Parts: sequence; C-alpha cells; structure tokens
Amino acid sequence: MKILLQMGEYDKAERIFLQMDHEEGLISVAELRGNFYLAMKQYERAIDHYKQSLKLRQKLLSAPHQDIAKRYSAIAMAYEFWKQYSESVDYYQRAIKQYNRTLKDNHPLIIQIKASLIKLQHKINH
Repeated sequence: MKILLQMGEYDKAERIFLQMDHEEGLISVAELRGNFYLAMKQYERAIDHYKQSLKLRQKLLSAPHQDIAKRYSAIAMAYEFWKQYSESVDYYQRAIKQYNRTLKDNHPLIIQIKASLIKLQHKINH
C-alpha cells in the first residue's frame, strides 16, 4: 500500500485499506466466536470458527507470521479439549513450525507450545 501512496494512487490505496480493515474485522469476529464456543464446550463449532479465522489470516498475510501460529495453537487447544488428540498434536506441530519461522527456538511461545505438546503426549500414552 505504501508504494501506491508514493505513486499517488490514493483511491486504489484506500480501497485496499478498507478491504484489509473489513477482513481484519471478520478475522476478529471469527476468533471471538471460536472463543465463545470453546467456553461453551462446543468444540466442533469453536474449531470451525478458528479455522475460518486462520483461512482469512492466511489470505491476508503472505509471509510466515506469528498470528498464523496463534490460530494453529487455538485449534490445537480446542481439539485437545475435545479429546481429539491426534488432530491436536498435528495443529500444535503446525504452530511450532510457524513460530520457528519468525522466532528463536528458545522463545517463550515456542517453549509453551512444546510443553503443551509434551503434556498431550503424556495424556495419549496414559
């Protein structure tokens, strides 16, 4: 968008900005709905909304980004609460992979997700 502004393409830049703002709102609503359904223990509905939020975020962000990892982690947690452990493991691993693209391996977010994954593996094995 910065390039469009520098080129004097103000109308085009404004349309892109408004579209981005609209999509950010949709992402927030989807995530809030996911949180609501998670709190209501309606895990399948929570996961649907988290996945919708993830899809919109991936559309908006082309490069690796922590927001994508955050959504993977939310999906993993919902699957874990729903006792769908294999799905949960998959999404925790996706979150770690995404975080590793932008953070160092010893970052607290990565450590936290790895700890969640270890606890989940313990649940699976016992």
